[in-house]
This record gives sequence, C-alpha cells and structure tokens, in this order.
Amino acid sequence: MPTQRSSTSEAEVKSWGFPHVFTWTDGPYVQFPSLLGQLCPAASVTGEVARFPTTQEQLTSEFRNAHYPPHSHRGLTTHLIVRGSLTITYPKDERPEKVTYGVGDRIDVDAGRVHEVWIGDEGCTYVIGE
Repeated sequence: MPTQRSSTSEAEVKSWGFPHVFTWTDGPYVQFPSLLGQLCPAASVTGEVARFPTTQEQLTSEFRNAHYPPHSHRGLTTHLIVRGSLTITYPKDERPEKVTYGVGDRIDVDAGRVHEVWIGDEGCTYVIGE
C-alpha cells in the first residue's frame, strides 16, 4: 500500500498556513463512535461522542470503516492523505456526491460546510490542518 512520510506531510500542511497540524490514523479493525468533537473542539458533531484520547497510542486508533456523521468546523480544515483512503460527501449540497480520495490527495473543507466521512476498509492516515 503506498504511503507518504507523516513528518514530511505535516511540514507540507504547515507550509500551507495551517497553525494547528496533526496526524490521525483510523486503521483497520472495528467501527467506533465519532471522536471528532473531542479531538477538534472547533467541530460541531451530531451523534455519540467518545472520551478524549489521552495518549499517542489512543490517538492511533485501530478502527476500520469508521464513520464521522455530518458535522462542520468553525474554520477551514485540510486533510492530506498519507495512507489508505476516505470517502466524503457534503449532505447539504444541492446534489451531494460521495467522492473517495487516496494517498497524496488534499481535501479542503470550508468553515461551516457540513460534511460526512467514511474511512476505507484498509484504514486511513491523514494529516489534518486547522
């Protein structure tokens, strides 16, 4: 499976002007409730929210087919995929479409834009900038 180096990718995302940058992994095992609201306080998430992870090991979660229900962020966010894939849709768009992205793809989500995400079967590691 193709990958990019996370440290290099974090530097790249920082160079795009995002002051808060971190690498997140959803990697293949079981489904889980959304942690997004806890990890990104700027997010507004519907649905069940789990406890905030406290260690790097917990941040590298062992999950597959993770689903982040419709949510939005207060500011622009970017996602640079370094391993695996994710599928995203914008459910409030006039004609929502699901689009799948893979290694090397950058997905920018505008502030306030509601989006929904599914992680691929092989998991996904991505650098988030906010």
